[in-house]
Amino acid sequence: TIEVAKPMNFADDVTLTSAGEGQPILTLKTTHTTKTASGELQFLKDAADTEDGENLGIITFYGEDEGNNNTKFAHIKGSIQESTNGQEGGSIKLAVATHDGEIKNGLVINDGSSEDEIDVTIGSTATSMTTVAGNLTVNGSIISVGGSNTNLEMNAGSDIILEADNAGGGNASSIQYLDAAGGNKIMLAVNSDVVQLCNRAANGTVTIKANTSTAGSGGETLAATFTDTETTLAGNLVVDG
Repeated sequence: TIEVAKPMNFADDVTLTSAGEGQPILTLKTTHTTKTASGELQFLKDAADTEDGENLGIITFYGEDEGNNNTKFAHIKGSIQESTNGQEGGSIKLAVATHDGEIKNGLVINDGSSEDEIDVTIGSTATSMTTVAGNLTVNGSIISVGGSNTNLEMNAGSDIILEADNAGGGNASSIQYLDAAGGNKIMLAVNSDVVQLCNRAANGTVTIKANTSTAGSGGETLAATFTDTETTLAGNLVVDG
């Protein structure tokens, strides 16, 4: 054991080598009891000038592949997102080798476009899979889904429950399906235990269609039409009671 009581500067690389299992171990130890302070592993890039996108430090993880090639499998990288004085913002990226040895970011945490905003990107391509082991809470008001079609797949025997919570006593909550212009096409609302299916357009017409044996090729048949003053059934009315 070598104890050093003052700072030491190394002008070149430092390598810790051991053949022991689980070694070498680099430990930063402190014995003070201040709750808000701790030891620190610091990367300092003290260059003459820095700019947006400047890398500040990287932790890399290397190992040998089956061909005994020294290969980088993962890294953690910190960099400058915005370098303007008074608007400083940072970025940290967690990346791994992606099936062909190419390193791709899997988690990106970036400075946002306003104070205290942080933007997070998970995954690399549209085929990336993100798994949430527990519940997912979204505090914002908008969830955007890309692509032409969105599939919501549930395990066998599972139900899809869309719950509008109006426990606060304000306006009745609703689940709305909007057209491209932002108008209501379908609104499912709960008000005094009444479920509403409505179209809030000026003409206020709601139609219900039923699939026939040729569904999928234009075989949907009009079953009923509802307006402000009239209900029309396209077929016969059968009353079993």
